[in-house]
Amino acid sequence: MTLTASIQPAESGPVVMIVERFDPLAGYQFTRAMHVHAFGGRAVATFAPPSVGIYRARATFVGTKLAATSGTGWRSFTIHGPLTE
Repeated sequence: MTLTASIQPAESGPVVMIVERFDPLAGYQFTRAMHVHAFGGRAVATFAPPSVGIYRARATFVGTKLAATSGTGWRSFTIHGPLTE
């Protein structure tokens, strides 16, 4: 699965993407942090979910000498198992 973050205005620099998985008893639990580099306002990371379930992700542009730090809100997505007959 591919996670994409867009940066406006189109800047280049370091981006950190955080992924959490929902646990029905404990709430959201940290799953993975991915450190990627944005080019021309776009950062892309590959995420292989460890299991089916509900996940959420957010991205933070770390900033550069010319551009300030910024972050996104949480985006949720669900991973389903394979379809069976």
